[in-house]
Amino acid sequence: MGPSGPMGPTGPQGMYGSTGAMGATGPTGPQGPNGLQGLRGPTGPQGVAGAQSMIAFFRGSIWNPSYPYTTAIDNLAGGNNIIFGSIPFATNQYLVHLEVQIGWNGNTAANKNGTFSLYCGDITNLANQIRQFQWGSNKVGGAGYDYGTVQSYSHWFICPSLVQGQALTLVVSPTMFVIGAQVAVFIVPPYLI
Repeated sequence: MGPSGPMGPTGPQGMYGSTGAMGATGPTGPQGPNGLQGLRGPTGPQGVAGAQSMIAFFRGSIWNPSYPYTTAIDNLAGGNNIIFGSIPFATNQYLVHLEVQIGWNGNTAANKNGTFSLYCGDITNLANQIRQFQWGSNKVGGAGYDYGTVQSYSHWFICPSLVQGQALTLVVSPTMFVIGAQVAVFIVPPYLI
């Protein structure tokens, strides 16, 4: 038998067949182990106090007259200002509750009226006046009704700006005497109705 002849050229590649349909999804595998806990982040800043929180109470003063008490109110004199002290908290708008106890000398005119004002800062500058309140009392009768009187007033109001470091001062009319006064300061609640 003689030697093989040379190999002939390769024929052209045949066409691929079409792709078959996708198979069904397999079952879910088991859950893997938990990863390591991450590092703790830095502590965030402290939030503001809640809406019902009192942030400051200014004690003011409480009257302690000298004896005898039976004539102390009849002889009231002076005592037209109370300096509560400097504001220690941040400058902002606050809800304020003011309690004032006032008296007047019964040995003067029967009918009394005047004002009391709360200031933040220099009391000679009217722009520092936070709020002014009017009061009045008419005494009925003739002889025998000329006695000293004490009354209390309580007010809630929104103060547009209490300034940190400024003095909080109550200023009253010269016709009256401050028996005592206190100021409580609160965060403004979210709903004002």
